[in-house]
Amino acid sequence: MNDITRIQTLFRPHDYYSRMRPSLFTTYLRLALKRAVARGSLDVEDVVGYKVSHVNLKNLCQLFDEIFINCIYHFTSAGDAPLIIDCGSNIGMSILFFKKLYPGARVVGFEPDRTTYGKLEENIRLNNLQHVRVYNQAVSDQNGTITFYKDPDIVGSHVMSVLDKRTSGQKVEIDAVRLSEFITEEVDFLKLDIEGSETLVIRELSETNKLRMIKELIIEYHHHFLDKDDDNLSEFLHLLEKNGFGYQLASNVRIPFSRRISNDLIIYAYRK
Repeated sequence: MNDITRIQTLFRPHDYYSRMRPSLFTTYLRLALKRAVARGSLDVEDVVGYKVSHVNLKNLCQLFDEIFINCIYHFTSAGDAPLIIDCGSNIGMSILFFKKLYPGARVVGFEPDRTTYGKLEENIRLNNLQHVRVYNQAVSDQNGTITFYKDPDIVGSHVMSVLDKRTSGQKVEIDAVRLSEFITEEVDFLKLDIEGSETLVIRELSETNKLRMIKELIIEYHHHFLDKDDDNLSEFLHLLEKNGFGYQLASNVRIPFSRRISNDLIIYAYRK
């Protein structure tokens, strides 16, 4: 998203932008200025009234654009205290967005990287967020210890993964949990941004009949993630369909098309 598109986005005729426009503009302009003069590494920034401890300015700007300006995780709740599960919380920007949208929301977050998780905990503490529980664990289809790959030079990287082909760098052992064990009541919204493990998790939720307990989902799906000839999108969509979900797909299309390019899709799924 370029600067012109960001500004145009803020003038959408939507209640969220009407309420948030002044603080969004202020935050955007301050971050843009710091980015222009190459300031900012480990720091605490004011982001729409929140104190945000971050790992680097580039990472913070990417998260702010995606979550607060582009509103990728916006949803409408019938109540004031929706139950939200946030898988792949990173430093907590998505959780801050959910609490800005619904201050009474109950949020359960998962972040497997220990360093990033430290920032997540700090941001919850800095903003005195209530009814938020976070876990330094990966969600998967099994409980136990799994291998996790990260670049130690890019704290908070968006491509940390349990799959070695997603990123090169350091290999560490982390705790993994079955997400189904945390779903004991109806979930209003599930965010799933887990860098290649989404099919394992959705399949496990389907097998345990927990997928039907979720009202809405936003999933980052990695098409042609490991093997450019491995087409499994139909299996993933079938899991949603057989559990009673409708869905919409969005993608940043690369033109001209190529068979050899991986493709990240955003899937919005809703219980019919």
